[in-house]
Amino acid sequence: MPMVMALAKSIKDYLDAYSTKRPDIKVNCSNCEAVMKAWSRYFRHALVNDTSLSIPIYRWRCPKCKRTCGVLPDFLAPHLTHTTNVREGCVRSYSDGSTLEKACEQAGVDVRTASRWIKRIRTLLDDAISLTLKLVAGG
Repeated sequence: MPMVMALAKSIKDYLDAYSTKRPDIKVNCSNCEAVMKAWSRYFRHALVNDTSLSIPIYRWRCPKCKRTCGVLPDFLAPHLTHTTNVREGCVRSYSDGSTLEKACEQAGVDVRTASRWIKRIRTLLDDAISLTLKLVAGG
């Protein structure tokens, strides 16, 4: 599973800094905690306002257990194409009272895509509320 880290203030800053050079960061293996070594890179496509950007994602490899890990910039999420600000903007617009269709139109995303985001957020919120209630009740 990739790690998500804050590596730059914006997509432009990330591309300026890391389009040809990997971030100078320490990555520990999630399996054995060893310090991972630089390994390779691949490219992810990110959608921003109907524009597809090719984003370099750098990978590290554990010298002990041989696992690899990609480090995603925080404007991306594993397995999702749209950037975080697009997803958050669409969901925020919907939660502020816009219809789902209008929120999707403003964000430039398909209604079915945004519906999946909203369903996932509701599930996470329900889980957080349940856990909070258990903790408050002493359990």
